[in-house]
Amino acid sequence: MATKKISILEKINQTELRIKELVKERNKELFDIITRFNAISIDNNLLSGFIIFALNPDNKDHPILKEFKELGKRPKLPSKSK
Repeated sequence: MATKKISILEKINQTELRIKELVKERNKELFDIITRFNAISIDNNLLSGFIIFALNPDNKDHPILKEFKELGKRPKLPSKSK
């Protein structure tokens, strides 16, 4: 029974590490999309996932959120003429 507990704990730890890796990758994807398309082409799932991430109190000091705050403080670029 002790080995089962250890293997379950190991699986939980591995899963948590994998989640952290996936969140990092997702943050990179978000930032790439926003910078590449100036936030025009973000789909609903991506946007809602980011909002969930941003509203999570554990992530309040996350570097990606700080970057977005800095981007929001920049002066707006003039719109392109058609």
